Amino acid sequence: NECQRADWAAHKLDCKALGIQHEKNMALIAASKVIGRPRKNVKFLWEWFESIPDLVVKLKCLAWQRRSERPVIRISTSPDGSDARTPRLTVVPRREWGLARSELSPGDRDTLCLLQDANGFDVEKRYLILLHLCHPGSESWPMPLKEMYYVNDAADMERMIVGQAIASARTPAEQVAARALMNAFFTAHPAVSEEFDKFAESAHARDIMSRPQRVRLTGLRGAAHLNGREGDVRGSVPGNDARVVVRLADGTEVSVKREN
Repeated sequence: NECQRADWAAHKLDCKALGIQHEKNMALIAASKVIGRPRKNVKFLWEWFESIPDLVVKLKCLAWQRRSERPVIRISTSPDGSDARTPRLTVVPRREWGLARSELSPGDRDTLCLLQDANGFDVEKRYLILLHLCHPGSESWPMPLKEMYYVNDAADMERMIVGQAIASARTPAEQVAARALMNAFFTAHPAVSEEFDKFAESAHARDIMSRPQRVRLTGLRGAAHLNGREGDVRGSVPGNDARVVVRLADGTEVSVKREN
């Protein structure tokens, strides 16, 4: 009918993408069997992915801010494992997609070409990530190109970016920039500003702000025996905003870098 004819081009594109994805999945299963860990490598990969604190939020914010470039966000780690818990995120804009192809499997190269030529790739709704992991334990994992989706609207994404900037601000310059970003957001969304002011004045907000932040120590080298221990953040180290004091369950207080 007329509706089917109108959507035929998009339908063919979707079918081709699904066919490529099926071939990739079968190749991953076959590779896993050869290695001797049937189907578990994909599971291990996504367990690692989901275990990295705020990784999805950081990916979303970075992709949204650079969405006009139709980027692929590369997630990478080093062979020495020093950044296995803090992977590097690199933006590969549309004009440099050719550079990313060398890191892809044949199936993923086909997918990238398909998306590169697809007018229907809506950068307001989805983005692409490429995993390039080298840390110990990831040798047999697949390194796929994957489509990710925003589940937030534009205002929510802007709010998320502001929150991420505030949370990651370490130096005085970063704090000033984060506050400027927050003020610009509130200026653009006065209704949200009013809601925030009301919440900030509430007893619930004061209760939340007074609670110590619970954290788990990771990536320590000089005191590696403390990795995995949990404690409460007591505040910044006087004169050194890059470090915080964490009180462990046994009452011991340690000074660690914020990223740990």
